Amino acid sequence: MDERKLGFVLKHFRDGSMQTEDALRKVRAAAGKPAAPEMKARWGRYAIYGAGVAAAVVAAFLIINTRLNEWTEYRADAAASQVTLSDGSTVTLAPGAMARVQIRKDPRHVELDGGAFFEVAHDESHPFTVSSGDARIRVLGTKFVVSDCDAGKSVDVVEGRVLFTAADKEDGVILKKGMFAVLEDGATAPELHSGHLNPAAWATGLFSYDDARLCDALDELEGYYNVSLTVSPASASTQTFSGKFSTGSLDDIIYALESALGVKISRQ
Repeated sequence: MDERKLGFVLKHFRDGSMQTEDALRKVRAAAGKPAAPEMKARWGRYAIYGAGVAAAVVAAFLIINTRLNEWTEYRADAAASQVTLSDGSTVTLAPGAMARVQIRKDPRHVELDGGAFFEVAHDESHPFTVSSGDARIRVLGTKFVVSDCDAGKSVDVVEGRVLFTAADKEDGVILKKGMFAVLEDGATAPELHSGHLNPAAWATGLFSYDDARLCDALDELEGYYNVSLTVSPASASTQTFSGKFSTGSLDDIIYALESALGVKISRQ
């Protein structure tokens, strides 16, 4: 039973509104027949039964509607935590982040507080949306990172593309692989910035470089590990390389880069 029909019941139902006895009395009087007590009693029971059914339908609607609107919360404490949603999408929450989902009603919408890496299952008929503060992200199937930053909210696209807008705004920016944008607090639209090489490294545990400059990779490693790195000779900083490294050990990454490129990398 849909909400329209239930609404009609709620609006028009009144206790005792089924005046069956009066109706039967008029019908039998017109036919010249005496009233039938047993018939009146039977229809009276039907009237009570009908009222009970209507009340049960209303109660069932309220229970179902409440369950459909329930939110399920997922939290990450001191470490990143991955959640698989009912549509097959995965959300890796950054430490301290929280995601809220209406699994029964809207499984492809997430309210996010904090940072997260999304791997969205492709479904053209049901776009996946994320709300985070004033930021809105809409995708069909892709991988992207939503983060808090000093200015507001940011989005990095790892794969596919997303539409990044401010709340209640239609216009925004379409981000593709390798693109990055920031929505500053109070702004009406995000602004494009230089992309990051591995924005999801904290979630995937992997640095992946494809013909990247050594200086750009070292800048990323400095920010990730909160260290200062220098390379010698300095001219070697523009060398390019490709490779994949686990985030588990900075020393192992440095050793691999030094061996492959014939350079010396110092950390402070």
